[in-house]
Amino acid sequence: MSTDMSMANTSSTTGATAHLQRLARVSEVSAQRLQTVAELLLLSGDCRPVLPAPNHVQDGAAAQDRETEDNSFEKCRDTIVAGSKHLEIFMFDVQSQMSMGRFEDACGSVECTASLVLKIIEHAVHAAYLAASKATDSDPALPGMLDHYRMCLSRFEVLQCCNRLRSTSYCELNARELLEISGTVSHHLKLLSEPCLVASERVCDPFLGEQLKHAVKCISAAATALIACIRALKEEPGEQSHQRCVLFGAPLLESVRALLGLASEMHLSGTPAVLGTQGRTVHTAVLGGAMSVVSSCVLLFQSMQDVAHRHGDREQTTKAQGRLRCAARAAVEGCGMLLQALRDAMPTGFDTNGINLL
Repeated sequence: MSTDMSMANTSSTTGATAHLQRLARVSEVSAQRLQTVAELLLLSGDCRPVLPAPNHVQDGAAAQDRETEDNSFEKCRDTIVAGSKHLEIFMFDVQSQMSMGRFEDACGSVECTASLVLKIIEHAVHAAYLAASKATDSDPALPGMLDHYRMCLSRFEVLQCCNRLRSTSYCELNARELLEISGTVSHHLKLLSEPCLVASERVCDPFLGEQLKHAVKCISAAATALIACIRALKEEPGEQSHQRCVLFGAPLLESVRALLGLASEMHLSGTPAVLGTQGRTVHTAVLGGAMSVVSSCVLLFQSMQDVAHRHGDREQTTKAQGRLRCAARAAVEGCGMLLQALRDAMPTGFDTNGINLL
């Protein structure tokens, strides 16, 4: 009887440890993802549209109406209003799950919260662009053939996969995780490669077109080698096959970095809006509100990571729980600041539809 209870306790402890390790990893990656987005959209100072343009299957006025309908200031604002309400719910859920020791549920809440905050920030930055570029002293951005922001997000996901392979022992990488890593790498490399191949056929400079094609070939070759190593690690786990994954992850990241450097050139990425005093004031105010939300959520995820790492230390865990509560309150307050900035930024020519932003 005592042996059975001892085995059950051991199994429970092992399961809790696994959940804490996953929570620490998910919290760390989520914080890094939001920091990357903040650097790209909030700290860069560029004023550009963020939301992908709709497919222009129509031309003339019909296409313009479609774009206005899909990515209007009002739609961005309404999305942020709804997202803010959901974020407040997630903040409550996360605090409850952490205080009750439901770490597996907390992992899911962290992922949902990070996705929601990303959506809020993208819509906020797009709304800031729409409001600022319509100011009387501003000129709109000129779009490029490639979306540098989306490409940077894909690079981040590939980087996380390679980091996961490098920093984790092969004993801890099960078949499901390896399949997930392989699938994520393939998916985001496709998102990187396909637009570049299309752009290579459209650029006026034939040398630039050739460089784009060769850069995509470099990525394809490096990815093929890495995925083959991941497959070998899945079928025959061992230190040698694991080291091969680490070895071939490095050239893949370098080839992706080179492609992004090429894609960032003005011929391909376009030019940001030119803002005057009024436009810059509007743009800065909305981005400041968005930054309040991001920084609070990054602190929230870092606090959860601290709880996961120091779960056995009651004093440190209590301090981390306190930081977590403060961060959750700050995130909700940041949403209020963002909504106030959107109210102040409402372009006079836009219909408010009588929607209350409170």
